[in-house]
Amino acid sequence: MYDVSGEGWFKHFLYGTSKLLQYRGPERHLTGMGRRFFLTVRIFEISRALIYSSETFLAQGSWQGLMENMWSGENATEWHPKEALYDLMVSCSTLNVL
Repeated sequence: MYDVSGEGWFKHFLYGTSKLLQYRGPERHLTGMGRRFFLTVRIFEISRALIYSSETFLAQGSWQGLMENMWSGENATEWHPKEALYDLMVSCSTLNVL
């Protein structure tokens, strides 16, 4: 983490947020503070997968289900077109690994 380029810190940050999301699991991110946390840091996981050409847990069924449920009911009004872009980026990351 102490290299001059900052690459070590960058990797630490991206992998750290990834592990935090995985540890908590999708069900803890559906409402409240967990939901806000997920919506804030998921872009870091998407970026990590795209930058390092690696798989992302966000492509797994349980996490895809979270995204489907996240915008239903009373939360549907909070949906923004960027959400479709993020979903597309997750799909691209899975194609990048194949």
